[in-house]
Amino acid sequence: MKKFLTTIFVAAALLVSFNSSAQSQWGFGGGFISGSFSGQDNPGHEAFPGFYIGIDRNWAFSSLEGLSLDPGVNFVYMSRDKIRLPMIQVPVHIKYSVDLGPDVRGALYTGPTFNFGMVSNGFSKDDIYPLLRLKRWQAQWGVGAELTFSESIAVKVGYDLGMTRAFAVDGEDPKIRYNSFHIGVVFRVFE
Repeated sequence: MKKFLTTIFVAAALLVSFNSSAQSQWGFGGGFISGSFSGQDNPGHEAFPGFYIGIDRNWAFSSLEGLSLDPGVNFVYMSRDKIRLPMIQVPVHIKYSVDLGPDVRGALYTGPTFNFGMVSNGFSKDDIYPLLRLKRWQAQWGVGAELTFSESIAVKVGYDLGMTRAFAVDGEDPKIRYNSFHIGVVFRVFE
């Protein structure tokens, strides 16, 4: 797993070192998110609905038409049955865009997403499932699509599949991963 993540970071660093163009954009937005836990050791399949707000940066590369690096930082808040799961989410996506028509651009993206749990009853107590402790750090692999209108408003939809185990137990390693679905709007501003 460490070699895999190192490879992702090295590839991202190499892309940034290529001839990045002056055309870059900041994005501000948010939307709906639904997180769930899955795996053979999962005692339940309830979803945790919530919202996210965040900022991202889109760097287009002049030598690779349509390809861009799209890292960001999101604040995520999900809750269900008095269990609160706030976290900071750091997606690092590679995106490929194509023109679909006048003032409409479509894109597909993929890449890792890193989640850092904040202090709450979901991360500090055994409230989600008895005897299981939710880990504060998790990694996911995300895929999604985006439609951008007039180079300034984008609608995004995506799914992040858990790569690391979500819970820790003394003496055991339950096979439960955190997955999430999100849909939202991003407002883009040229630099």
